[in-house]
Amino acid sequence: MPPAREDLLENNDFKEFFEKNPYAAEYAKYVKYAIPPAQTTKTVDIQDEMTVNLIEPLMYGTKNYEQAIKDATKNINRILW
Repeated sequence: MPPAREDLLENNDFKEFFEKNPYAAEYAKYVKYAIPPAQTTKTVDIQDEMTVNLIEPLMYGTKNYEQAIKDATKNINRILW
């Protein structure tokens, strides 16, 4: 999932990636028009939390899936409530 930014295709931080991945670039064209599916104003905070405490630990093997889910759930609940 790309970051929710309007400048994905123009930002130098992402330029090389999108040049090498034209299908992802097509997807990125529409990010600025997207409406988050979650019914909360804290979607960005929740997505950040999922990245930091769920996706990245699983990708890099720093947590097992049970601990990653537990940590992400605890922190997302703190954001929501």
